[in-house]
Amino acid sequence: MTGRIADGVNARLGGRVGTIRGEREGTIQSDQASFGIAEAAVHLSTTRTTVGVGYRTVSQQLTRGGAVLRNDLSAVDVSLAQTIPLPILRSLDSEWRALLNLEMGRRRQGEDVERANRRLAGVWPFPSDLRLQSVGTQSKRPVQGSPSRRLHR
Repeated sequence: MTGRIADGVNARLGGRVGTIRGEREGTIQSDQASFGIAEAAVHLSTTRTTVGVGYRTVSQQLTRGGAVLRNDLSAVDVSLAQTIPLPILRSLDSEWRALLNLEMGRRRQGEDVERANRRLAGVWPFPSDLRLQSVGTQSKRPVQGSPSRRLHR
């Protein structure tokens, strides 16, 4: 759901929940999982800044032989995206955005015990929809990429 809160201020709310279940013969005999995602964001048109917050939870139980393996995640994340004002890109109907994301929560994998999960990520991506035109040549798309730095704990 998206909507306008005030002049130059837009908001977005979203969410999904579900379950997955299955049984079969083989290495993994049973798979049961549930998930939930909730997210909200506010975009300020005057500064071209977006601030978002989200919550995700995943709980999966796999049965392999006599062992029960767990894959669980519960995390809150906060993100900040800022459009970098480059007039040349605006004239080409494109933009350049920087992103900073902080995630905090709990995680368990396999037979491990539950532990804290923290992640800090930052991205300074290349323009994603920049198209270069030259006289007498076809449109070319630049090499896609997003150098990023992630710190895991």
